[in-house]
Amino acid sequence: MVLPVINPLDLMENYTPTIEDELMKTIGDPADADLLIFVSLSIPSDVTQMTANLKGPFIINTVDRKAMQVIVENSEYPVKFNAYEAIQAMKEKEGE
Repeated sequence: MVLPVINPLDLMENYTPTIEDELMKTIGDPADADLLIFVSLSIPSDVTQMTANLKGPFIINTVDRKAMQVIVENSEYPVKFNAYEAIQAMKEKEGE
């Protein structure tokens, strides 16, 4: 099985998920600098319909090598965020 993932900061500049402290303890309660965050992608045959799950990121503790997928508390993050449009917008903003 293959699960494509992307850094959510490649889709939006200010992805700041709210995660309960108790959940973070299950992966060692890492410092922010020791975290990697990825979100899963769903890539259909029409790539313009590609979506990212911003509601359920993968949180990785790079020091202890532990990870988990969580459901974030932020209501503004959808399960099906149009990743294709976000990537195109970021490219335009960067002048590519």
